[in-house]
Amino acid sequence: MADSANIVDLILAKPFESVPYEEKLRIKQQGRSTPKIDLVQKIGKNNRSFQLSWYDKVGFGDLSNFDRAYKRHEKSNEHVSACARLSFMGRIRVEHAINEGARIQVAKHNETVKQNRAFLNRLIDVTSLLGRQELSFRGHDESSESSNKGNYREFTETLAKYDSVLSTQFESSTVFSGMSHTIQNDLISALAATISDQIRDEIQDAPFFGWQVDETTDISCRAQLSVIVHYVDSAGKIQERFIGFFDVSGGRDAKSVFEILNENMQGYNFKDKLVAQTYDGAAVMASDLNGLQAKVKAIAPSAMFVHCYAHRLNLRTSFLESAGCSRLPRNAPTRWNFTSRIVSTVANNYDGLLQTFENIIADTTMDDDTLDCAKGFVRKLEDFEFVFMLYTYEQIFSETDVVFDIVQQRAMDVLYCKKRIESLLAFVKEKRSEGAFQAVYAKTADLTSDP
Repeated sequence: MADSANIVDLILAKPFESVPYEEKLRIKQQGRSTPKIDLVQKIGKNNRSFQLSWYDKVGFGDLSNFDRAYKRHEKSNEHVSACARLSFMGRIRVEHAINEGARIQVAKHNETVKQNRAFLNRLIDVTSLLGRQELSFRGHDESSESSNKGNYREFTETLAKYDSVLSTQFESSTVFSGMSHTIQNDLISALAATISDQIRDEIQDAPFFGWQVDETTDISCRAQLSVIVHYVDSAGKIQERFIGFFDVSGGRDAKSVFEILNENMQGYNFKDKLVAQTYDGAAVMASDLNGLQAKVKAIAPSAMFVHCYAHRLNLRTSFLESAGCSRLPRNAPTRWNFTSRIVSTVANNYDGLLQTFENIIADTTMDDDTLDCAKGFVRKLEDFEFVFMLYTYEQIFSETDVVFDIVQQRAMDVLYCKKRIESLLAFVKEKRSEGAFQAVYAKTADLTSDP
């Protein structure tokens, strides 16, 4: 900090323009420098020294050419500029005005960013809701005149009626409304990436996991590889997560599928943590020589291969379809007519069902539970009493179903219903005859061992 004794020296040593602004103000308020000069002049027998009171005197000495030099300096640009700067010093500064304008612009920008973030949060919530509910985003016609603009626009515009952030953005924004297809795709991609990162983090924390891989074809006939993982999270709960679809249209052989799977699953550390892999029974997938499961096991030794149970079920369904009954009706205790459907289906497809269960027993890839069930069904189908009752009730139910449908109708003829019931009773009585009994007995004996 300069003082009255060295202001001149300070300005000579350091230009006034480079002095801090607060120091400039202090120098101006202090005024001109009045240092004490240690000067002694000897005049005759007396000594004359410099007096501080001389600074208070006004006027000039008899100096040669001083008047002309003074007037020339007073009109110089440097003097006029210095006087102007000295006069305005301490008032409004240009840099301060600029800084204030910049501050206002920054505050306005921050407020705009805050509003945009709040608006974007609402768009993310709408996107998440549609994703959780498995609803489509876009409509066939999203114009302002359309009565159905798609779920995304309809949801957002409905919320805007009650939310000031959405309504303000829609009314004032001319650039970003968040309704374009590109923004929708970006939001979906961002949420998908966030979910993928969370799944990856959970798998990294899990001690091990397994995956289920299958090849499928989309509506454009492009081959895709679907990947599902199973693992136990930190809370001890079993989680099943869908990883995604990977394009395999470039090659569907075991090597190509393995390369795509290896590339997309690197971030999951599957080489150390994969303990189970399940595919369908195709040679490309299940072959233990050069199939996908063999290539995976070569780099992930703990990955045990299990044949997909869903595909096993599909094989069993194929057996049933070959037998002519792809689906057996279920029994319902409160709907006795459902029992007649089961009886009719088994009776009409007896040979096919028996052959199907025998094929399952002969299949070496079936698990023990499936084999035990198939053997139990074969024993039941070869049981004389079961088959005898099966065909007996098959005949009776064929008539009772007709009567059941008639009496269940809202508009029915009482006389007609009475005749149908009497006809049914006569039919049952006839089936209790010796001839009807022998016919069913003979049919049953042909299909099973005569007891």
